[in-house]
Amino acid sequence: MPLRDRYNDEPSSTRLLYASTAVSTSVENSAIETTFDNASVSVHGPDLRVGDVLEVIASVWIEDQNSTNTQTLKLYISTQEIWSSGAITVADNDVGYVHAFITITATGASGYVSAQGVGILGTAASAIPFWTDAVAESLAATLDVKLTIRCSIKAADNKATCKSFVVLRHTMDNR
Repeated sequence: MPLRDRYNDEPSSTRLLYASTAVSTSVENSAIETTFDNASVSVHGPDLRVGDVLEVIASVWIEDQNSTNTQTLKLYISTQEIWSSGAITVADNDVGYVHAFITITATGASGYVSAQGVGILGTAASAIPFWTDAVAESLAATLDVKLTIRCSIKAADNKATCKSFVVLRHTMDNR
């Protein structure tokens, strides 16, 4: 039985668009913003409808960290930055986590998305709720949903892996 909208009892559905099945290759010794090799999925923009929600859940492990450097995690939908941790000085074995809900507010070449969620880089105490007001993003072609990392300085002892990356699409069936 499909899920139902609690307010008008219309059927809704959730579809898994992507789930990483392995830990990413380590991103290390680099000061270039890098997409984790298991943390990117293409979504067919023309299939999205107003009110659809893309849910993204990702976790990152900071394996090794030079104590004076900073790391920055970012979540994108194509060219639009949805969330950034900001430059954080982390420690060995710290974590990164983001749980975002990206809502489609207009479709086509003049598409718009908005987002909200929570992101963490470092310790649980660094959890930061976020929101992005409606921003322009063309939904006329394929969109890439991806998670990136950047270190402030190239150093051999900066190493991070993406442990999991999941993207779900929530939609109302009758639209």
